[in-house]
Amino acid sequence: MNRFFKVAMIGAIALMLAGTGFAKGGSGGGDMGGSSMGGGMSHGEQSMDMAKDHAMEMDRDMKMDHDMDHSDHKGEMIHQSMANHHQLAYHLINNKEQMEAMKDMKGMSMSGGAAQMKSHHLMVYPVDDAGNPLTGSKTGYLVTSPSGAKQKAMAMEMKGGYGADVDFSEKGTYKVTVKIVKGDTQIVDNFDYDVK
Repeated sequence: MNRFFKVAMIGAIALMLAGTGFAKGGSGGGDMGGSSMGGGMSHGEQSMDMAKDHAMEMDRDMKMDHDMDHSDHKGEMIHQSMANHHQLAYHLINNKEQMEAMKDMKGMSMSGGAAQMKSHHLMVYPVDDAGNPLTGSKTGYLVTSPSGAKQKAMAMEMKGGYGADVDFSEKGTYKVTVKIVKGDTQIVDNFDYDVK
């Protein structure tokens, strides 16, 4: 049952991050009605498949736009930096606020999942010197809380970036390290983030 809630939460967040194209049946990956969904798939698996399809479409769109436009990125931009010839933009999404906004959405039952959910979803958007998003990499976060507790999170690729749930519930300064690896390319970046 616990795995179900995690899959449902990831699916719900991926759907929310993917934008409204799914619900409107627009170019965001097909409509939600009819028999277009394969039989036997859970809601979480369907959400993940749709988010992956939408992420691939967004990657194509972003490759055409060489300027890093953050208007399509969800959450608050908390940091920008350059590392190994890549521009990195970090966005933070408050999971509790997102759950509250999604509570009335049809088909989104969030009962029981909120207590186990981490406080935030951290996204990094890596873009090379030519303005192309770095896709297909392995990305992970190491977050050290103000009290010294460490949390590691492997990020999932979505919408031209990489995101993972992290806990920023303690007040103070967090140390955030991201590591992105694709083939011979390795990017390591560090920054501090203050929670007031």
